[in-house]
Amino acid sequence: MKVLITGGYGYIGSHLGRFLTQEKGDSVRLLGRHSTRPFVGKGGGFEHIRADVGRRDQLRGICEDCDAVIHLAALNRDAAAAAPGEALRASALGTRHLLEEARSAGVPRFLFFSTIHVYGIPGTGRVTEETPVDPLTDYSLAHHAGELYCRLYDRRHDLRAVVLRLANGYGAPLRRETPCWDIVVNEFCRMAAVDGRIVLKSSGTQARDFIAIPDILKAVDRLLRAPDSALRHEVYHVGSGVSRSIRDISTLVSRIAQAHYGREIPIEFNAFPQTADFSKRFRLDISRIRELGFEPGGDDILKREIVHMLRLWE
Repeated sequence: MKVLITGGYGYIGSHLGRFLTQEKGDSVRLLGRHSTRPFVGKGGGFEHIRADVGRRDQLRGICEDCDAVIHLAALNRDAAAAAPGEALRASALGTRHLLEEARSAGVPRFLFFSTIHVYGIPGTGRVTEETPVDPLTDYSLAHHAGELYCRLYDRRHDLRAVVLRLANGYGAPLRRETPCWDIVVNEFCRMAAVDGRIVLKSSGTQARDFIAIPDILKAVDRLLRAPDSALRHEVYHVGSGVSRSIRDISTLVSRIAQAHYGREIPIEFNAFPQTADFSKRFRLDISRIRELGFEPGGDDILKREIVHMLRLWE
């Protein structure tokens, strides 16, 4: 396949580019706003393009000869809060620009990376793709606007536009300097390696669904190559299907780091040292993507990624 990846030099995009070229034999066109330099040394099979998805004039012909578009370009949560207009420009208007380019070029499939944060604060029980959305941040609101544009084009044009609502991704970046160390699992690994301790900023009882980068790649591959007849839905959860607390994750990272370094890695509380907010636990339903043959790696992949991240700091 020939695939366009926006945000192709970012945390997930760089992994996807390498995965599709080196493991799947695809030809990949990487689009980035600030840099077009290769993210891996030899990295053959890449076409590098510098463009802003919010500028339609910079996207003319960007989808020519492509079999699929994977749209990852977006502001992170903090940047979106600081510049909500830019967040909307990338995730809403930028999505529409790319959808229109894909439609004009006759691209058959478009994958849009959204987030499970469009649900706001989930209650207890099972969260499905039919659970009502309630975006509570500029980040989640901008992504939901992009989802709506995908729905519009999927229903009105000959373009299969699929939304991936991504859980909390984690895992080792291709380069240590990639800005990804504020992600919970990654941050705990950096703390253990650099500081020799893990500091929690809360009671740690908040429950989240965590999914490893390798599992994200597997899920994308399923959605990218599934026949149209198998893609029976517009929205798919991409997660592990397991809810873990922040405290559980910190304990696991501490235990693995202690075994790795042969010394104690204590867990400390910077706030709420003895309190427990007992945030509601929920389970992200991933049955839709499981229908396509996807199975998350479970505890084994979590442990492998923790070790991989600890080694990056050696």
